[in-house]
Amino acid sequence: MEERLVKFIKIVDAGSFTRAARLMHISQPALTVAMQKLERELGADLLVRGRHALSLTAAGKVAYNAGKTLQTETQNLQLHIREAAQQKMAINLGLIDSVGEMLFSSNQYLQELEEHARLSLTIDNSSRLEQQVEHDELDAAFVAAFDRLPSALQAETIAPEPLIFVTHPEDASAVRKSIKIQGCVQAFLSYNQDSRTAEHIARHFAEQNITLETTFHSTSPEIMLQLILARRGSAVLPYRLVRVGLENGSLHAIHIGKNPLVLRPIVRIHRKGRMLPAQIERSSHHIREQLQALYRSAQQI
Repeated sequence: MEERLVKFIKIVDAGSFTRAARLMHISQPALTVAMQKLERELGADLLVRGRHALSLTAAGKVAYNAGKTLQTETQNLQLHIREAAQQKMAINLGLIDSVGEMLFSSNQYLQELEEHARLSLTIDNSSRLEQQVEHDELDAAFVAAFDRLPSALQAETIAPEPLIFVTHPEDASAVRKSIKIQGCVQAFLSYNQDSRTAEHIARHFAEQNITLETTFHSTSPEIMLQLILARRGSAVLPYRLVRVGLENGSLHAIHIGKNPLVLRPIVRIHRKGRMLPAQIERSSHHIREQLQALYRSAQQI
């Protein structure tokens, strides 16, 4: 039954039999048969038939929650055993791009991490990383904080990441004038609309009664930086990315309120009840130190 319960959880997390079968590398008919056997064993229907979207019965919800609890306990047991045996364990870690750069830029730290773990890193936006953690595709992820956290997850605050509002030096005067007279930022370059960072930035400007006239959306801060250098607009970008440009004068910081900084809170998320390897705890400490150093540097602007 346990094996079929695991398959049931995969179906629910994947959202369909087709996707779950593909992820588990088995045929869809075989997965359907496994679910029929599980329902006979439990004596109840788990899935609502006849609906286009996957839906659980009341019994299905109970089975799913129990299966998730069992899965977490099994993962914790495996972790204890591997640590006791001093085995190298597999770690699947998710990171937003700027946090990923903090790991990649420290080659010595990355090598030390890989000495103790078989490390797999996924770089993506916060929303997709959250889904992957919720579905146990990732052990943990470092993401931008969000207002509503799924009930299955818990978050630990790491530190705020400094973002900064920048433009081309030759456009700085026009940007400040537009803000002062019209209360808006024209030709604003933004993260994608479904991005939590875009929401966070928009909220920051709204609190200062400033509207954003967005002309470009992107998942890549590097592309937005290139557009700024080409005088195609202004944007709020990670301080780590623009620090050199600010130092050499190819970029100019624009103050919104008291300073040009927008602080993006970074949190580590994982499933409730899930124990994490010591290597992830060390990664949290390393990333926290990096963010705090960046913040101290950014305050000097």
